[in-house]
Amino acid sequence: GYKCCFNQNAKVEKVDKYGKWAKKNGEWCGIGYERCTFEVLGYYCCSSVNPKVVKEDSYGKWGEEDGELCGI
Repeated sequence: GYKCCFNQNAKVEKVDKYGKWAKKNGEWCGIGYERCTFEVLGYYCCSSVNPKVVKEDSYGKWGEEDGELCGI
């Protein structure tokens, strides 16, 4: 998957059915995706735009990156 743009005010270079896109360091990143709230639980948010769900619980959906759970 693609990562979310760190700068949510990045210049839009492309729009498709998945959303708005910009380029950072020559790579596409998604703009305007709502960030998850899992950081308050001590977990990172998944950096992919559309990660595979590996677990679901009362907190929400979870993905996995680099062997660690991340919030979706």
